[in-house]
Amino acid sequence: MKRRADTPQSVTGRALSILGVFGPDHPALTLSEISKRTGLPVTTTFRLLGEFVECGGLVRDVDRRYRNITWTQTSPPRLSTWFGRPRRFSWLRRR
Repeated sequence: MKRRADTPQSVTGRALSILGVFGPDHPALTLSEISKRTGLPVTTTFRLLGEFVECGGLVRDVDRRYRNITWTQTSPPRLSTWFGRPRRFSWLRRR
């Protein structure tokens, strides 16, 4: 799938566009659904979803749907919920 012209160029923009597809009306989506909604290639979407799953921002269910576990019916996700978990990015912490 070719990237649409309106998709973000930066990695940060691409990652945020993935988070933007989740909401109360769409709490769980497949890889293909996320790729179509963001306009990102499936391979890029898969790679970024893997990073989100690894750091705890998203979970992948047994039915192969990704869920943003920080969404509730009334509030969007908060990045602060990710900071309590140990991550492989420990080299970023101050010593």
